[in-house]
Amino acid sequence: MLNSYTFIIMITLVILIFSYLIGRKKESLRYVIPLAVAVLSLAGFIISLLVGGWEGLGYGALSIMVFVAAVLSLLIVTISQMVKRRR
Repeated sequence: MLNSYTFIIMITLVILIFSYLIGRKKESLRYVIPLAVAVLSLAGFIISLLVGGWEGLGYGALSIMVFVAAVLSLLIVTISQMVKRRR
């Protein structure tokens, strides 16, 4: 079974890869992918509150992990762009 840290790292890598691939064509879209994933995960968390019970708790935990991964990938993309512009 996957550890929660492993899940967060895997989702972060997937978001970073999509941001990089889409950001190559249009640089402004590089930030949109992590932000969209963060908004969707917040919506998933709100839906998990409506589901209730253990199932809702599981959905909520997954939504929080995806949100953390989206924020981490947004930070990585932003920092890499700042470093790239300084050079």
